[in-house]
Amino acid sequence: MIYYSKPMHLQKAFAYMDYSEYSFDVTNRLCDTVLSLPMHPYMTAEDVEVVVQAVKAL
Repeated sequence: MIYYSKPMHLQKAFAYMDYSEYSFDVTNRLCDTVLSLPMHPYMTAEDVEVVVQAVKAL
């Protein structure tokens, strides 16, 4: 899936709808807090360990 760092209501494609930065408070908060982890069925144990160590380092 593709995740957007900028909420949809603030994307250029939706500028004509005239939403403000404060139109969707929950959406704004989620865009600042959602963590997307890489995963797919072909990840090796080593790949998983790299992700785990990166998250632990946060």
